[in-house]
Amino acid sequence: MTKPPRASGKWLAPTLLGIGVTVGVLGIWVMVSARVHAGAYFEVLATDGPYAVALRHQDDSPRVFLELIEIGHGVRWQAMVPPYAGTPTAPGLAASPNAITVRVRRDGRDELWAMATRDAEKLGQLGLEPGAAAPGVLPPAVVTVADNVQSFEFAGAPDRATTIVGIELAIGSPKWRIELGKVSVRGAWLDDKTLWIDTGAAPLAIDRATGKTVDRTPGPHDAGAAMRAVIGTRAWPVDAIPPAPQHLGSRGLWIVHPDRLELVDRASFAPITTISAD
Repeated sequence: MTKPPRASGKWLAPTLLGIGVTVGVLGIWVMVSARVHAGAYFEVLATDGPYAVALRHQDDSPRVFLELIEIGHGVRWQAMVPPYAGTPTAPGLAASPNAITVRVRRDGRDELWAMATRDAEKLGQLGLEPGAAAPGVLPPAVVTVADNVQSFEFAGAPDRATTIVGIELAIGSPKWRIELGKVSVRGAWLDDKTLWIDTGAAPLAIDRATGKTVDRTPGPHDAGAAMRAVIGTRAWPVDAIPPAPQHLGSRGLWIVHPDRLELVDRASFAPITTISAD
C-alpha cells in the first residue's frame, strides 16, 4: 500500500449538508453564461434521498455540465467540468451529503473533481495515476465504485497496474492507495466492510477501512437484479439511454432522454417528476 495522494484545493469541508436537509442556496448557477449552452442529458446518478446528479453535454465542446436535481424543485445548481471519464457501464460519479464527485480526464490525465453538495463550490481535485508496469494487464472495467460514505477510484492503462484510492466522502480525505499488480479488474462492488474485485477468478476482498487484502467470503451479488425487478416486461422508451443500476434510487427510477429526465415510481412506473433540458 502506497501513501495516498494529496488533494488540491479545499477538498471537502465538513458537514456542509445533512441528510434530508434542503439545499441552502436555491437555483444557483455556476460558470454559466449566455454564450455557454448545456445540451442533451446523457447520465444520471440516483441517490437514497430526494436528490439526483445529472450530466449533460455542452454544445460544441467536450466539456460537460454537472447538475444537482432535487425532486419536486428541479435543478438546484449547474457547474461545468472537464470531459467526463465515466461510461454508462462504468460510471464515474459519487454523491454524499457533503460532496458530489465526478471523474474527468484533462490533458490526458485522470482526475477526480469535487463540488459542494450545497452550492456547487469547487472543493478540490485529485490526480489519479496508474501503477507500475504490469505486462498483460488490461485497464480496469470500472471507474468509480461508491456509496454515500466512501468512493473508490480506479485508474489504469494497458500494461500498467490498476490503482485504487479509497476516499472518505464526509471529510474528503484520501485514506489509502493500493496497486493491484498483475490483477485485471473486470468489475467491483461493495458491502458494508468490503470492496470486492472481480478478477475473473476468485473475488479479491479489500477492507474498506484500510485498503488491505483480507480473507472474506462474498455474499450473493447481482448488480442488475433490482433493475430487472423494477422494469420487468415493460417496453423501454426508444429514445432513452439503456437502464443502468446507477439510475435506480430509493425514490424511483430515472429514465434518461436526451431532452429530459423522467422519474417514475419503482412499483407502478407512474410518473413522479420530469426535468426538461431547457
